Amino acid sequence: KWLKSGINLVGRIPIAIAIGVILAYADTSPELAVAAVMIGFALFRLFEGMGVPAYYDLVGLVVHPRLRARYFGWQQAATALGGLVAGLAARQVLGALPFPWNFAMTFSIGLALSIIVTIVFLQVREPAPLEATFSRERGSLAPPEGWWATIRSIWVADESFRRLVMARALIGIAGMAPAYYAVNAVRTLDASDADAASFGLVTLASQLVGTVVWGEVTARTGRPWFLVIGPTIGALGAAWATIAGTVVALYPTFMVAGAAFAAQLMCDMSIPIQLAERAGRPRGRYVAAYSTLIIPFSISAPIVGGLLAGSSGFVAVDLTAIVAYCIAAATGATLISQELNRSLESATPADRKAVRPPSATDQVLVARRSAMEVGIVAWKTRAPVMLPIASVCLRWRTQMTAFRASGSSVAIGAMTRARMTSFIWRASPRRSTTPTNTVAPITMNARAATT
Repeated sequence: KWLKSGINLVGRIPIAIAIGVILAYADTSPELAVAAVMIGFALFRLFEGMGVPAYYDLVGLVVHPRLRARYFGWQQAATALGGLVAGLAARQVLGALPFPWNFAMTFSIGLALSIIVTIVFLQVREPAPLEATFSRERGSLAPPEGWWATIRSIWVADESFRRLVMARALIGIAGMAPAYYAVNAVRTLDASDADAASFGLVTLASQLVGTVVWGEVTARTGRPWFLVIGPTIGALGAAWATIAGTVVALYPTFMVAGAAFAAQLMCDMSIPIQLAERAGRPRGRYVAAYSTLIIPFSISAPIVGGLLAGSSGFVAVDLTAIVAYCIAAATGATLISQELNRSLESATPADRKAVRPPSATDQVLVARRSAMEVGIVAWKTRAPVMLPIASVCLRWRTQMTAFRASGSSVAIGAMTRARMTSFIWRASPRRSTTPTNTVAPITMNARAATT
């Protein structure tokens, strides 16, 4: 926590110097002011990158693993919303004040907000790691390895890490297409500056919604499906960009690009931490190694895309991105399949038996037990109005289960039971103040639902 906060404050010093240079030399020496801004932001991003491992290590300590996907989703949604508000506010400030005071005021407001955020960040209580975890991490670092030796050891030892890096590198290569969607619209479709601004707003809004959706999907399924769905819809967006003939027809491409970029952010934030914890290594080193390996692809992709667009046109850029997106989706699918097989191999015999397709008799029995439990909960919570509805719904489910024995699973019984119980509980006008003690849970097939 203190490391991240200190790096944040030190990284703001170049911005403060750039503000002073703008006020002093913007009118007399604009080249010096531009150089100061470029150098200031370069140093600012350098310090931001230095603080990334410390931040994700703190997230690993504070946020429970089952809540991280949802946390990252809402975090990025809040970031996108804050960026939208900040953009509108910056536009007002830039238009209200004369040059160079408008730029100096904009940077100063950002600097002040950064200091306030750092103060708030210091209020996070950082728990001390368990002695066993601390000893294991220290043991994994003894004797101390060099930086490149650490990256090499992680790359060789962790196959999931290799697949993740390859998928993310391909997504970075495919990023050459979204970088030129707006440029292509301006040059070939005669899009105006207002259209370009609208493209940015659509992309930002799609990213805001996409981060929440990816976080919820991952939290509910326990699988990083954004590694497959994100590149897939990215490929569809690039394909649509090649055939869109009007500015209006190009808007779905920017919507898809925002959702695909949200999936990319979720990949960068959530998976390296999980792989580090499973390998028993420090989270910061995994995150740093991951970032070191993928950043060259993300940086070089727009440059290569610009050269390719200049020599062969924007269609060639889109086609290259489609191929990269498809290979990335396939690589992500192999990673998910590998993790699923690993979880099944590490499961107990009872777990393996629980996930096998049950017989028709077992499914009907589960449906009837679901009906019994929902009825008991409704009666205990004094919701007699909901009893007929629950009876009709669960009777229909019992009959359907008998006819769909080959396509259902035991886990459906547990999920339906939990959802209907929650529905009746919320609908009851005179519910008890101690819901957890109203009825003893039926634990049949709970292991299957968890698996």
